[in-house]
Amino acid sequence: MSTDVDVSPPAADSERRRRTRERLMDAAFEVFAEVGVHTASVEAICERAGFSRGAFYSNFESKEELFFALSDREVDKTLARATDIAREVFPTSAPNGEDVAEVVRTMIQFVRGEANWHRIVAEYRLLAMRNGDIATRYLDFTRRLNERVGDMLETITLGAGLRFVGDIRLISRTLIALSSAITEEQMLVGEGATGAESTGDSLDFDAIVAYVHLVTEPAED
Repeated sequence: MSTDVDVSPPAADSERRRRTRERLMDAAFEVFAEVGVHTASVEAICERAGFSRGAFYSNFESKEELFFALSDREVDKTLARATDIAREVFPTSAPNGEDVAEVVRTMIQFVRGEANWHRIVAEYRLLAMRNGDIATRYLDFTRRLNERVGDMLETITLGAGLRFVGDIRLISRTLIALSSAITEEQMLVGEGATGAESTGDSLDFDAIVAYVHLVTEPAED
């Protein structure tokens, strides 16, 4: 008679663990957005999620580990939504200047709608400036984000009959920086902004449109 024991977790346990992690990350997102990453406590996250500290530490070693797991999840969700939105507004061939401007305007409005996530990342960037260990992981996160945004941009533009001229990673990094600057400006202006301020029709907006024109050209057949 075999004495081998199957120590792999049952499917039900794996699903339960996945749901627990998701609820903890959902709660952390809310708490981080409300009080900030630095101020947020493990206890507050657990209370919001309805779990004990034991459940938290069974899934994450620290608040920092939870943050980076949350970062990966939010990047996946955000890039998927951004890709779908861009494909909806980008023509399938020969985009003109107005087409590009409309895509940029739509994407800026989308990014602005992710204001809570932008607040969280902006604060964590400040923490990384003061802590070498956090800085190492944060830089790795931004590197992976830059690569994935670059891949998304190439996919979208090729589908529209365009290609980027130059290093796509550098282009991606520049566009991320410009869009972040616009988002911060819009957040400082506030929800009461109207006209140019609310749509992104500003010097920053024009700069992104001009930059996209500068670094793209028709793709060869």
